[in-house]
Amino acid sequence: MPGKIILGVTSNYIDSRYDLRRDTFEYTLLIGNITKGNTHVLIFSRHQEEQMSLLLECKKINVLFKSKPCINPTEGHESSRNTVVVFERKSK
Repeated sequence: MPGKIILGVTSNYIDSRYDLRRDTFEYTLLIGNITKGNTHVLIFSRHQEEQMSLLLECKKINVLFKSKPCINPTEGHESSRNTVVVFERKSK
């Protein structure tokens, strides 16, 4: 039976905790939530570069596709918006 395509929410895959002493966030990839045999799709916003880097650098997943950041053509919105990442967990 082929796997499913799962459109996920970033908070289900990446845990974020605020470190009050350093005034920063610490991120942890929840690898157990990336089910084997399924294809996962996440959309990262412009303020989630650190979370996206954590996912892209993980050795336990295969990144199948990473889009270019979308640009809103409306005047005054020159910064990038969303980036789509399609991935799956490696077999071993």
